[in-house]
Amino acid sequence: MLVPCRACNQCASRGASRPRRGAAMAPDRPAQRDPVRGEVILFVLAAAFLALWTALSLQTMWRPGGVDIRVLGSFWAAGDNANRGLNPYGDSPLVPVVATAAPASPGVIRVSDRNLNPPAWLPICQLLALFDPARAAAVWLILTATIFAVGGFVLMADAPAPLRSWMILCLLVSTPVLDTIFLGQNYGILYLLGLVGWRSLQHGRPIAASAAIGMLAAIKPNLLMWPALLFLSGQRKIAVLASAAFAMLSAFPLFLYGFRIYPEWLQVMRGDTHWAMPADISLVAVARRLGVAPVGIFLAASLIVASAYLAWRTRPTKQQTTVLALCAAILGAPLAWGYYIVLLMPAMGDGMWGGWGFVGGILSLLPIRYAPPAFMKSVWTPSLLTSIQLAPFCIVFVHAAWQCLVTRHDNRRGEQ
Repeated sequence: MLVPCRACNQCASRGASRPRRGAAMAPDRPAQRDPVRGEVILFVLAAAFLALWTALSLQTMWRPGGVDIRVLGSFWAAGDNANRGLNPYGDSPLVPVVATAAPASPGVIRVSDRNLNPPAWLPICQLLALFDPARAAAVWLILTATIFAVGGFVLMADAPAPLRSWMILCLLVSTPVLDTIFLGQNYGILYLLGLVGWRSLQHGRPIAASAAIGMLAAIKPNLLMWPALLFLSGQRKIAVLASAAFAMLSAFPLFLYGFRIYPEWLQVMRGDTHWAMPADISLVAVARRLGVAPVGIFLAASLIVASAYLAWRTRPTKQQTTVLALCAAILGAPLAWGYYIVLLMPAMGDGMWGGWGFVGGILSLLPIRYAPPAFMKSVWTPSLLTSIQLAPFCIVFVHAAWQCLVTRHDNRRGEQ
């Protein structure tokens, strides 16, 4: 026989009950087994595949006349020029040159894939250039693969059980991760800084969070949106410290290379033609390829203003603020690549990895860069592929904005 629980008035008022002392207890249902073992096996297999992919990527860099270290060549060339006292943003035989076309631009556009990262990135390039190109590629690719593997394990360990397998696939064997390794890109470093920044923010470590966010913004200045939105959402201490870290790291190259370094960087940025490449998914670049550049500028500015307004009015959570800031910073930048989706992965928690975030994740997995050559004959086909890479950011941004609006009252009540 069941009697109302007198120990708790709240339970009694809700009609809750407890068994009378001495009454027979119903056997408990067997607890659902947490499938940790299967997920560990899946993680090990994914990590092994990542190691194999890294080895194959290194092997394909070898050529009869030397090595082709792909995009990493632009970083190595910048570091080599800096080590020799030359302009780090000058040309070099190792800098890849890509021929592309845009629907609104007649003829072929040649893009010199030089390093466009700001001067704060150059010390790392100089360290790479201390090795010969082949050894630099081996060190870089192994380091990048290790970052993704360790970061994936950290995120998987804290994730809810239903999402772990899906996260393993996204964090270890997705197209953005594999192509980051294959091309020798620096997205692994950005992923690491984003991971440290988000985890420190999540666990209440303001100094570590500020340092990571400041370093990230120093390498990609458009990501200053992150501390800006943190400030507007009420996280002002972290925002100020991150901005201070950004300022110090951005000033450091002046002591290394002199005051000429920033004019040299701005000069190469002004003459850049990366906007013509389909992989550039910023709203400004997409609109420029279609011949409507003012529309892209208007959309980018509107997105940034809307994000700032949402952060100020709704006081979103740290996760919502982070996702809003990263999406707005990437979509509203003059130059952004589809594989920047790796920056969002650490902050896409329970609510983001499920639902619309799941749809965005599926789109980010598509191997767009490996489309058949016959499919790429039309000048409009790259624009279609760009739309597929652009969609995950738009989907995740809309989802995060909707969450801000739905939870705005709870967020403001939490401040009080």
